[in-house]
Amino acid sequence: MSYVGFALAWPRFIDAPLRAAKREALVDHVAPAFDALREAGHVEDWSHIFWGTDELGTKVVRVIATADDPDAAADRVREAFADYEEGREFRVVADFEPDRYRGFWGEHLDTWLAARARLSTLAVAAIEGELGESYGWHRRQNRPGHVWANQLGLTYMDEAAVYAGLALGYLEQVSAGTEESAAALDAVRDHLEAATDALPDVD
Repeated sequence: MSYVGFALAWPRFIDAPLRAAKREALVDHVAPAFDALREAGHVEDWSHIFWGTDELGTKVVRVIATADDPDAAADRVREAFADYEEGREFRVVADFEPDRYRGFWGEHLDTWLAARARLSTLAVAAIEGELGESYGWHRRQNRPGHVWANQLGLTYMDEAAVYAGLALGYLEQVSAGTEESAAALDAVRDHLEAATDALPDVD
């Protein structure tokens, strides 16, 4: 299976709230374009991941698509976003380095990317309120993450420990801004560290 990767930057959203920008870029632009490319047979599947500011100097959504002819697929993607580029809505860079992903998934890379493509479809449906439960319910339940953890044999307490540790890692990357917000973040970290100490050690 061949892959082609894209970094889609949206300069219009550079000063917009990141969460709202991510949702608009995915639901209104990226998903419709790549779904149309899939229906037309130019790509077999696609999946996305969000990125903060990177080498393109703006907000980025990265897409990996599977295709029989990666070069032709890259051309079709550039055509699909040509109007956006003219209006400086999107810039398209077709770059992809599979070795990084193979470091995580080895010979199962194809399986992982196929599963991730399904998650992209579910993410759009959840944001648009098209699943059986509300977006808020899915956000709190983290269903894909729970399914994966369940299949790994983790208990609810194990999951709580994993997520608490993950939250601490995320908070280390948060810029507090004001002294008041810095104090609030410190309090959150203190409580999370105490909670993590009381939760199982997941090896």
